[in-house]
Amino acid sequence: MTKTPLEDFLTECVAADPDGDGLSVEELYGLYLSWCGLDGVVPVGGKQFSAGLRAAKVRTEHRGRRCPGLRMTGPAACDYLIHRELPLAVMEAPA
Repeated sequence: MTKTPLEDFLTECVAADPDGDGLSVEELYGLYLSWCGLDGVVPVGGKQFSAGLRAAKVRTEHRGRRCPGLRMTGPAACDYLIHRELPLAVMEAPA
């Protein structure tokens, strides 16, 4: 079975961290945009990204705004952390 780009992103950039604070969906989307930029992948918009998270069974809490038990990892995490001083990506970014 072929993995989707979102599944590749989750495999490469997100790790389990049961004791951590987790990531906000906005942080996760910003990390995804960094990963897309580094890997030459055309990003999906915010609604498609959120739907993809649900399809991948990524658990959210606080009205879908937080993904507990996750942490960033890999080169995209470094890129995102360096560039996060810029305004966070809006979840309604164009596809």
